[in-house]
Amino acid sequence: MLKKESVRFLESLRRFKNLDPLKELLPISQRDFMVLMIVQEYCDKNEAVRPGQLAQCLDLSLPATSDMLKRQCDKGLIIKKTDPLDRRSYIVELSKQGKQIYIEGQEILTRFLETIIERYGKENMDRLLLVMDDIYQLMAVTKKEMLEEKDA
Repeated sequence: MLKKESVRFLESLRRFKNLDPLKELLPISQRDFMVLMIVQEYCDKNEAVRPGQLAQCLDLSLPATSDMLKRQCDKGLIIKKTDPLDRRSYIVELSKQGKQIYIEGQEILTRFLETIIERYGKENMDRLLLVMDDIYQLMAVTKKEMLEEKDA
């Protein structure tokens, strides 16, 4: 049975996840938007984006990533092109519609986050981010330790 503090912590994480402003303001899922963001980041650096790179960034298998890219292509969000370095493979880039949704999502996120920072205050936000970094590190170390115990 989880202790009261553990339940509160998990519930808090769930509540934050449910506050995603993109969920109700964009016509695509959060995961689809994440793909658009990653593809655009590569394009901003003038780098080709291959399915394997996306799979690694999203922590998905290559078949799952390929299925997701097919759906996004069918929705008109991305364009698949033959990879000039390996004609058996392909690279992806945002379609015109994908770029529009990406820009709209970035504007929503910027407005949302800037409003929160303004209302909460920069000093409070700096302290919160330090605490969040500490919690992340604790979670990562604890997870690693638990996995090592399991494998031992």
